[in-house]
Amino acid sequence: MAAHELGHHINGDKGVMYYAHYYDWQEHDAFNRNDDAFKEDQADLYGLNLIWDYASSQGYTCEDPGEFMLQFGIPERLKKVVAKKFESNNDLLF
Repeated sequence: MAAHELGHHINGDKGVMYYAHYYDWQEHDAFNRNDDAFKEDQADLYGLNLIWDYASSQGYTCEDPGEFMLQFGIPERLKKVVAKKFESNNDLLF
């Protein structure tokens, strides 16, 4: 959650957003970048990448996206994004 909120700050998001995250995460087109859903998704991506990079730099290894999500408190809505990240990074290992 802290990484997600840091993403809002880094991305320059202004104001307060009340956005329900009980849906399946999906990437939003760039032309919707002022949409709250787009801003929330970008904050999710920033947070995930921050955690991923930190874990990698610390030598953390993990063979399963679900295990990674559990260990680092990644929300269920990002399971497809996490799985894609594992697939593109050495067959579910980093």
